[in-house]
Amino acid sequence: MPALQSAIWTRLMADNGPTGLFANPGTLLVHGVFFTNVPANAPMPYLMVVMVGTTNTDTFRTRSIRVEFDVHTVVARASSNALEPATNDDGLIRGAAIMERIDGDWDRQTHGTAPTYGLDRYQFSLSGSTQWTCDICEFQECRDESDDESFHWVQTFRLYVSRAAV
Repeated sequence: MPALQSAIWTRLMADNGPTGLFANPGTLLVHGVFFTNVPANAPMPYLMVVMVGTTNTDTFRTRSIRVEFDVHTVVARASSNALEPATNDDGLIRGAAIMERIDGDWDRQTHGTAPTYGLDRYQFSLSGSTQWTCDICEFQECRDESDDESFHWVQTFRLYVSRAAV
């Protein structure tokens, strides 16, 4: 669903507050957001969004699809590269800060108020799609897929998109 992918990308890229993912060029938490394919020369850390799957949950008068997507946070382990953390502890700290921004601040808002950043409990607007609507996005799980070269965490989110029959 291209409108949903665009909405996810827009939400992540808009996190440019004082401690945001894209706060300012000198202190970026991440260097880019990619969908599925990351360029071989992409500087770390970066985010990769993967649409994991959809499940049709139609009712008699409503088309409804459950969508799951993953946000991968990839941070280099210790290296002499100026763009990468100086120590592995720095990589862990930076990774934690990135994942906190992706998760968001809904639990620090007044009851019923949308998060000011992040994906958890955020309701996407599907611009360009007059028929489809989204419910609230919910965090599902986080898992570690790190290897010898990078820290790699995966946060899974779920939401429903629907449209009423005419």
